[in-house]
Amino acid sequence: QIGGIAARAESAMTIARCANYAPISTQFNRVGGMVGFFIFNAATVTITDCVNRGNLTSTTGKADGGIGGIVGFNYSNNYNGVVNYLRCANYGDITASSSVGATGMAGDAGNVQSYSFCANYGNVTGKTASGLHGTASGITFANCYSEGTFTALTTGATIGLVAGWIK
Repeated sequence: QIGGIAARAESAMTIARCANYAPISTQFNRVGGMVGFFIFNAATVTITDCVNRGNLTSTTGKADGGIGGIVGFNYSNNYNGVVNYLRCANYGDITASSSVGATGMAGDAGNVQSYSFCANYGNVTGKTASGLHGTASGITFANCYSEGTFTALTTGATIGLVAGWIK
């Protein structure tokens, strides 16, 4: 668990006006520009006005967690928690091995409720590759933008400019 601001966060909170400029390169997973790993119970987390400008790289072969410009791994879906992103942006390149999902915003992101005015400008490479979110269900995207080159390293994996798979 490695984060540009916090490695691990475990409660309801608002993360506001934070920036990461540091490149992070590691052999571990659960890597995020702001937070590496979220786990919280029946709570709401809001991430607002945060920016990642550091390139993030994970070379792990372990398929547990993700890598993302803002959050690496959000485990809140197992505890009825939700996350909302507002006016966040990723400018760094996000690179993972063929074992780890990668996105510009939230690497392995359970129970994200919404992305509003969020953007990804970096290139994304990993097991799956998406601009903002990997797999989504019951999620709202409003006024979001994504660009860059997206490369999935696994046959049949999802690639999405905004989301890899909405079900």
